[in-house]
Amino acid sequence: MAGFLLIALGLYQGGFQASNLIGSLNPAPTHLPEWLGVLPRILGEFLAQSIALMVIGVCVLLSGRAIRWFFERDSRLFRTIVMLVVAAWSSQIFYEASQILIRPTLAYERLVFGIVIGIFLTIASFLITMVLHRKYHSFFREKVAKVEEG
Repeated sequence: MAGFLLIALGLYQGGFQASNLIGSLNPAPTHLPEWLGVLPRILGEFLAQSIALMVIGVCVLLSGRAIRWFFERDSRLFRTIVMLVVAAWSSQIFYEASQILIRPTLAYERLVFGIVIGIFLTIASFLITMVLHRKYHSFFREKVAKVEEG
């Protein structure tokens, strides 16, 4: 529940910031082309304000799932750990993207750097979890195959 609450609060903060931006536009856009002109900035403000709490909420959800898999001795724990690393790093990528949407003249090197580091972190966490899975495979129960009755 805490994870869902954090995600909801992040969405609220992002929506609040986006609505404040829309209210501060002078003159307010009235036609579709004008709205399309300010839409990237509105989306950028929404992302910048909401992404931190949303990612923390997702990480809380994934952490709860990982704890469950650990106590159930389920090997899906390792997949969940990789997803947790990806979710945690994605906040950096989304934040950099939001800054470019807010200020289109910003350089994109930080975004590209964040994506490249994210790829390396994902590969590293995948390899580490593979090694851990092999080392501790006896800890995890084998799944019992279901026998179909004919």
